[in-house]
Amino acid sequence: MNSIFLDRQNQLLSSIEDDEGECLKTCNYLRVNSLTKQGSCPQALAAIGFEAACVESCTADIHCDSHLKCCANGCGWTCQEPVNLGTGSLLPTWTSVIYSLFKETSWNIGVPPIPTFINWRELNHRTATLWWDDTMRFSNVPVVYILKELKYFNGEKPDPNDKKGWTQILQTTRPIANVSISAGYTYQYAVAAVSSQGSLGFSNTSQEFRSSLEIRDPNPPRNLRVTKNTTVRDRQRVTVKWDPPAELDFPITRYKVFYRKIMSKHADIEQHQKSVHGDRHSLTLKDLDPNTQYLVQVQAIVQVGKKRYRSTKETMQMVTDNPLPPKRPAKPTYVVHTNNGLSVEVSWKRPVSHSPVVRYLVHLVMVGEHVADKDPPIVLGLNSNCTELVVNATMPANQTRFQFNTLRENTQYIVYIYADSEIGRSPPTKLSVKTPILHTQWQDTSPRKTVSTTSQIPERNFEPTSAQIGSACSLYVISSLQLVLISFISHVFVP
Repeated sequence: MNSIFLDRQNQLLSSIEDDEGECLKTCNYLRVNSLTKQGSCPQALAAIGFEAACVESCTADIHCDSHLKCCANGCGWTCQEPVNLGTGSLLPTWTSVIYSLFKETSWNIGVPPIPTFINWRELNHRTATLWWDDTMRFSNVPVVYILKELKYFNGEKPDPNDKKGWTQILQTTRPIANVSISAGYTYQYAVAAVSSQGSLGFSNTSQEFRSSLEIRDPNPPRNLRVTKNTTVRDRQRVTVKWDPPAELDFPITRYKVFYRKIMSKHADIEQHQKSVHGDRHSLTLKDLDPNTQYLVQVQAIVQVGKKRYRSTKETMQMVTDNPLPPKRPAKPTYVVHTNNGLSVEVSWKRPVSHSPVVRYLVHLVMVGEHVADKDPPIVLGLNSNCTELVVNATMPANQTRFQFNTLRENTQYIVYIYADSEIGRSPPTKLSVKTPILHTQWQDTSPRKTVSTTSQIPERNFEPTSAQIGSACSLYVISSLQLVLISFISHVFVP
């Protein structure tokens, strides 16, 4: 029996000596494939849980179990699930299994076991204590424990295997930790032990722990303030803004905004209210009276199931703006043109205004007895001597120039420019215009036609009829809707 065994042993030894080169090639192949495993590392910022721990648990793929690769996570190196499997090493699956079994007995020396028996005890001041089995208490190997938390509302039941719901909350070198808790929530935990040699991963998810605290009313919103005040058609729009409450147990479901005028105690005051989603922290109050004092309040509301929790109201007082008409149009200038008759082009700058300018009014009058040093009437007609027309034109807000055509030479005119907004009309800007002398052989002394033209405004022709000239001096009064003809009996009659 012994001789048979010795013969078989000698045969094995001789075969090993004969295949020594092949054996070395096989060993080198296994070594290379264990150093660089199949697949590639995921992005560093994609790591979660233990894979995101800031530790040096490996330096090469050979230090990781099974098919895991040694990958960077941004602050350390951990064993992670590879991506793009099928690339890299061609190590057969059965070889990986054998190699992982080999590692279980050699490379895992000094790797701490997975913690067990996570316990919970609720303390005062919204705090709980967690502790677990310290399996490395008889070892001199330094260990860091990583704790992650799954937090959800009472009554919900998320999937513990869904990595998105977990949050890493702390790292500690002791098998005990204090954690913050809130009323109305359920908590589950998992813990991993990490040493310089690596980690075996997180423990199983703990049982559910629920806080015994009562849900509190939320704190009131903070820093209520006015951020914008505008005028729209002589009404006010005010935007109010606030900061969310501090130390919330539950997210705010919505805010309620109350506002009303501040008047005498005996006045019948109507209170308005608006609802705003909990993610928003501002609201525009519309159609407010100008130059009026208002009381504004904001309240936070939390809805948990069928029960509502309300904060106290954050309050402020505000006064809406007292809008003013536009200021005078600025820097009026004029240019005289003599190409096709005598004309004057007047231009000006846009004025400062609380509300947008909607139009301009332009008046041209010849200096005479009826024109005193004051604002002219809104009128278009003949002067007191029946020798010149007064021009009145309306301009769109985007046009800041106007041309008066067919003017009399060597004559003094005054131009009045007004700016209109929804609030009112500005004081006039006055511009004195003196036309030059043209060398002509004759001069028409009869009442003449005055034409006002621009690129955006149609021409206007105002000319009294021959019958009216023969019997009276006619005056044209312009309103926004019609042209009214008024006749004045003149002291001079034409035979």
